[in-house]
Amino acid sequence: MSQAGFTLASLSLLGAAQLLGGPPWAALCAIALVALVFTDRRTSSLALIASSMTWVVLSRLTANRQLFFPFTMSLASIVFVQLCDRNFWRGVFGGVAVLAAFFVVRTQQHASARVLFIEFIIATSILGFAMIAYSLSPRHVVSRIVITIVVSLLAFFSLLI
Repeated sequence: MSQAGFTLASLSLLGAAQLLGGPPWAALCAIALVALVFTDRRTSSLALIASSMTWVVLSRLTANRQLFFPFTMSLASIVFVQLCDRNFWRGVFGGVAVLAAFFVVRTQQHASARVLFIEFIIATSILGFAMIAYSLSPRHVVSRIVITIVVSLLAFFSLLI
């Protein structure tokens, strides 16, 4: 994909996140896109981020703002697995950057310390799972897709806690 096409697709995803989810969703999407634009301009990166928009659509259809967490974890895992192909620590930093932005948003939403602590434990555990899964899996697109889907589903099911 050309640089112009990649940029246009990225801006479209960012616009969709803003339109459907609002500023917090767009902010996290922007962080993930910036991390990928400067390091990993593969079509698979955009396809994975587009798949994470499923959570934005579901949140809009069900009016369930809790789906912000699976969206966040999906983006964090996408950034992690995509950047790890180049450098493991770059992937870790990218995934943690998405999580840090999530916690800034949650703090701005006045989440209690107890809720933030629980979300922190769950988020770091799930990202840790992604790191282990990545290190044990073959390096190809299917592995990245499976890891991202599993992380996203783990985040969704953690909402039941």
